[in-house]
Amino acid sequence: MRILGLLSLFILTASCGFEVEKTSGLDVTYVESSSGTPINLKMGVIDRSSCEQEAKSRVKIFAGSRYRTPRFLLDDSLFSSIYMGGSQKLFDSNIGLRSSRTFNTNGTLFSPCGGMDYSLEDTLNSAAASSLYSFKNLFKQRDLLPMGLPLVSLKVGVSVKMVKEVSKSGKLLRQESFMVNNAFYRATKKEIVFLPQGKNVRGEIPFSKVPMWEIPFIGAHEYAHHIFSHLVPNYINDRTRQKVTKLCFDNNSAHSNEFYKNEKGKRKVELSSIFTALNEGFADLFARYITDSKVGLQGISCFEKSRDVESDTFFNGTKKILHSQVVNVFLSTDKKRRVNCLQQADFQDPHLIGAIIANTFYSLFEKSNLEKKEKLDTLYRFLKKLNLDYFKLKTMNLNDALESIVYMGIEEIDLSVNLKHSDKCAFVSMHYPALHRYYSCKK
Repeated sequence: MRILGLLSLFILTASCGFEVEKTSGLDVTYVESSSGTPINLKMGVIDRSSCEQEAKSRVKIFAGSRYRTPRFLLDDSLFSSIYMGGSQKLFDSNIGLRSSRTFNTNGTLFSPCGGMDYSLEDTLNSAAASSLYSFKNLFKQRDLLPMGLPLVSLKVGVSVKMVKEVSKSGKLLRQESFMVNNAFYRATKKEIVFLPQGKNVRGEIPFSKVPMWEIPFIGAHEYAHHIFSHLVPNYINDRTRQKVTKLCFDNNSAHSNEFYKNEKGKRKVELSSIFTALNEGFADLFARYITDSKVGLQGISCFEKSRDVESDTFFNGTKKILHSQVVNVFLSTDKKRRVNCLQQADFQDPHLIGAIIANTFYSLFEKSNLEKKEKLDTLYRFLKKLNLDYFKLKTMNLNDALESIVYMGIEEIDLSVNLKHSDKCAFVSMHYPALHRYYSCKK
């Protein structure tokens, strides 16, 4: 974990006027470069007298390795609110009753201006407008969403400061860092947050210097976490009941916080680790199905292949297969040394295990004649069944639980594909060889 702040003695003071709540795990998008110095955008000035309610606006997005400036009708109807700027302070402590809390100050409400060319400036207003492009297909096709899905709040360019403290050897130690170059969904608040761009510890702006809100895949991916939370409440509720002394923000591959660890080189692995991976895989699949085919991840570092559900390999060429070595690394409590994603796939990162699951399900869907809506409905049915089986899965050892979850997904999809036994055996050989035993395949 990168420690950006100095460890020092301190006295905690609380400011007035903040909203305070207990924190829960955050589902984040990237695995690297999420701590650094934020680049804060100005709000921007809009002449509201020139706005036309039904007119299309122009925004800037990054797609297919280059920038595009499409025009579309700005629609905010999926959201309970859209805020620009504002701040969050995530306070995490293992000391007494301090526990984990979040201090929030909302920014400025975004009001779409029809007919405006937002692509001409880099402001919070243009960032909010660009982020809406991720959802334009959902505005047109609400039937792609599951029934009863609540509205979600969208926050763009939020300044997020993470403060962690621990008592060691009679001293109170504190670490502070700003979170940048990332996006997350918080289930307890039903909110999607885009963090500011920023310079990482090497003074660089990563991901080809493209801000998250300009990559349509990202907004769609985070919205999928909202759907997962809605369809698998047993997992979400069980997760938020647990004592939280860790955040996904720092994007440590184990989703843990070594700042608090007594036993060096160890990580906690439990059923939630597997569900986190599945959540990420579902989000990648959902984003692929609801964004335009020409809106891909080309030019976005390792994402180009590693998070592309159509790609059978990670960026470094490693095949997306859940073979025994990969599963053993993922479920190991021994923390492995992290390596740059350009060189090696980190199989203790649930995003990458999710990428393998997503590729497995996508490959099986490709053998069917299902339309986009039918594919999504199939995934929704699978998640609902998984929710019913959640507490039974908690009684299994983790290896069996992972196998059961992927098996359930394959079986749900195969109801529409109807693979012959020999073809099904060949399919699991290519994606998850351990599932041979479920189908009595000859090895």
